[in-house]
Amino acid sequence: MSIINIHSNVLIFDDNDDVVTSNPKRRNTDWTVDISGVKVSDPESKSYTIAPGDTSTIFSGERTLTVDNTTVFSVSLNPVSDATYRLTNTSGTAPGFRTDRVILLNTKTVNVAVNNNATVEFTVTGTPDFTGVVAGDIVFIPDTTTGDSASPFNVLNVGFWVVLANTASNKKLVCKRIGTADFQGVSETVVITANAQFLVFSSAGVQVGDTLSLMSGFSSITLASTYQIQAVTPLWIEFGSTVSLPLETGVSPTASGIAIYSSAKNFVRVEVDRESVIRLNADSSNNTKLSPREQGTKDGVAYLEMWGNVYKMVIVNKSDSDPLKAIVISAIKST
Repeated sequence: MSIINIHSNVLIFDDNDDVVTSNPKRRNTDWTVDISGVKVSDPESKSYTIAPGDTSTIFSGERTLTVDNTTVFSVSLNPVSDATYRLTNTSGTAPGFRTDRVILLNTKTVNVAVNNNATVEFTVTGTPDFTGVVAGDIVFIPDTTTGDSASPFNVLNVGFWVVLANTASNKKLVCKRIGTADFQGVSETVVITANAQFLVFSSAGVQVGDTLSLMSGFSSITLASTYQIQAVTPLWIEFGSTVSLPLETGVSPTASGIAIYSSAKNFVRVEVDRESVIRLNADSSNNTKLSPREQGTKDGVAYLEMWGNVYKMVIVNKSDSDPLKAIVISAIKST
């Protein structure tokens, strides 16, 4: 745990232009701000040198998505979980929250065998099989208890599992419950009647605990907040909201209208000694320009200081001939 203190004074006066004084009489602005004792974590102060004309990503907690102009979403309320909303891809390019292993088991028989070490074995009969599934992947069996359609599986077998091994020539998955969830499962034999009843996807990608930020396309109420992700599959994510959100369909935010990030800075200060552009979060424009009072000097730097969620910072050196020197100070506000 660290403490941040910020002291700022802006004094503009209109006394005799030729006289430097510490106690001016004609003060246009005399504004002092003292912020003391704010608890923060992960404080950093780093120096960077950016070559002429180069663009440098200083930090980024942003998850890579595949949302494009064709991706369409809906927002629904999970019927079995209070204040939990589901953002679902309904058409267009998949958002890429996770990588779908495309296990097509419709009409196939799956045998579930419970072991005595808190694991289960899912064994499929015939083809297709579990080719492409690797250890660490996630199995999701949806059911009415998860807010989905009824499942042919016993309720004790539904929900999320993590794959420990893919054996028997891709016919058998050995799994345990995900994370610290208590084990529950029962032996049974099931005939799957729809591919959506047994999903397998990567563990890499958007994670539980990540933050969802929506910037366009959705209602103004939905756009007003950021949300913590509670569950994820390749096509939907669930998040909590203490504010009632409108249910929506046919929303196309485009790639710039949705961002998911794993971490964010709450305080940042950047100083630059050359003409530059600062891009924060999803901004890809050149709108935020910094112009030093004196190019290439330590005392004449331009700076930007702010409080707020900053999950990505990019600095562009606008000079064609001189390297840019930047200092970036950041911290995460502790709760």
